[in-house]
Amino acid sequence: LVCWVCLVCGGRISLLANTEFGIEAYEYQTKASEEGHGKAVFHMFKGGVRALSGTIGKKNHKNYSLKTPISTISIRGTGYDVVCRGACSSSGLHQLKNSGVIKNGLVSRVWQGGIVHKMEAGQFELGEGQSNLIINSKTPPIKLPKLPKFMEKLPATRPDRLKVDHKKLFAAKPHTTHQTHPT
Repeated sequence: LVCWVCLVCGGRISLLANTEFGIEAYEYQTKASEEGHGKAVFHMFKGGVRALSGTIGKKNHKNYSLKTPISTISIRGTGYDVVCRGACSSSGLHQLKNSGVIKNGLVSRVWQGGIVHKMEAGQFELGEGQSNLIINSKTPPIKLPKLPKFMEKLPATRPDRLKVDHKKLFAAKPHTTHQTHPT
């Protein structure tokens, strides 16, 4: 099973099966967000996401982040995939060198724009068409010369390929209740 999250700012997130995902903060008001004032902070505790950023983050990249067990990802007007394999921290490098199979680590791929991984080892950019593996927060990412097979056929549709009518989806006005109090 796959779950899709559509955000009022135009962002979209596809959650892979067995993903644990949370929203720490989401603030959006059309005019303020277009001027760079919205905020979107997500957590991916395990599993994987395919994400397309919306208005939030286009004017102010610091306003959008995805926190994972290994790094915090910020964006550069972006479409990307992130999958946490296994422990997302232990012996991924040994397994990669000896078998060519990634069993542990955070694998990222950018298909539009770019992302920045912020972690103990520093900040590392990943551009369009690139992928990498991060074994733990203290080790710099390993650029992957070839996309791992499991990333080639992720079971979720890329969010930019979802047909979503945001105007229709978010057309309803918020309901407000007015109470009067005797004076």
